[in-house]
Amino acid sequence: MTDSSDQLLEEARNAYLGIDGERDIDKALDLCQQADEKGNFEATRLLGTFYEDGIGVDQDTNRALELYKKAVEGGFAHAFYNMGNLFFKQQDFKTALDHWAHGAECGDAYCVVSLGLCFEEGRVVEQDLEEAVRLYEHAADAENSEGQIRLAICYRDGIGVEPDTQKMNELLEAAKTQNHPFAWYELGRQKLTGDESAEQVVQSPAMPYFEKAAELGQIEAMEVCGEVLCMGPQADYKKGVPFLEHAVAAESPRAKYILAILCASGKGVPVNFDKAHQLCESAATAGEPNAMRMLGMMYERGDGLDADAATAKKWYQRAADAGDEVARQRLAEME
Repeated sequence: MTDSSDQLLEEARNAYLGIDGERDIDKALDLCQQADEKGNFEATRLLGTFYEDGIGVDQDTNRALELYKKAVEGGFAHAFYNMGNLFFKQQDFKTALDHWAHGAECGDAYCVVSLGLCFEEGRVVEQDLEEAVRLYEHAADAENSEGQIRLAICYRDGIGVEPDTQKMNELLEAAKTQNHPFAWYELGRQKLTGDESAEQVVQSPAMPYFEKAAELGQIEAMEVCGEVLCMGPQADYKKGVPFLEHAVAAESPRAKYILAILCASGKGVPVNFDKAHQLCESAATAGEPNAMRMLGMMYERGDGLDADAATAKKWYQRAADAGDEVARQRLAEME
């Protein structure tokens, strides 16, 4: 591996992420291919992800697997992690486990964490929470942020260990220094009691943590930021709507419901009952109780669609079955 191949790989990453300007997938792919040809096996692994996910090329999992194998044979053990993930997506859990085990033996911390998840969930192997914790500790000791997060969750929820808030927070802080989005989100959540209004959340010390987590792609943080910024008395739609739109793109039912409210009311976005109905139905179908109730109201009142009492009752019933008291009252009033 030469210095020039390292430089090509760095430039490929920058182009992919848009660090030096606009994101340029074609440039990233070309630079990655050049680095691979020069014997940079980290670039070989990265090139495999392009083929696995169909980024800039036609999706080709067989080609991706070839590249991951090439990277492994070149001594880049992290490619075992990608191989395991590829087979996991295909629900070939045994083969996935074998690849992660090989990677763990070679010292790849991400493979160690994946093995830990197998033991935690009892997937392929017999469930062993103590072994899962041991593996997470091993990854966390190697300063792997995923290992730190998994171990923090164990201490939060008492999985294989006694609950320990101090240890949980220490691990979250360590993962935060590596900009792990869940660490930012969870540490923000720790700063709230759960009884705050939307306006209070916006003004709280937790809000910068949620915004950072959202910036890093954490869906729950996008939901929180979008909701508290758009639904409070001092709404900031210009700032809040993009959070919701990003979360909707990630298929968040909660964000779809909130954005549906805005589309139906014309707050922060143009009035669009068709879009409100589409978003609300998608969220309701995915199990969001508030969206079920809203959809019932839309059908009852005929908001942007033909009024349909039978369909309204159906959605009210589903919301009521999910514990929504308002929907239960509406059902009673419609009888």
